[in-house]
Amino acid sequence: MAFWTLMEPATSRMVRATRVRGASASAVSEEAFSRPTKLVPIDEFFLFLNYLSTACIQRELGHRFNIHRTTVSRIIITWANFLYCLLGSVCTWMTPEKI
Repeated sequence: MAFWTLMEPATSRMVRATRVRGASASAVSEEAFSRPTKLVPIDEFFLFLNYLSTACIQRELGHRFNIHRTTVSRIIITWANFLYCLLGSVCTWMTPEKI
């Protein structure tokens, strides 16, 4: 919950993975990114953590969370990209002075 509390404000800027048929990326409307989701963000994050820790197949996670398998796939892709962007900017190396 401490990690969620720190990153929750940034979830409002999350870009969701969507499937767009026959349209270029520039033709995607803003509505595709503001569509309501089946799960609230904290439940999506919990689903993503379950996927990482238990290595369940997406069909099983869909059954557990009562959502379609493709929705599970999109949630996993979205959260993986979001956390990569969010945590990728954090410096993990110690300064030479501390070493």
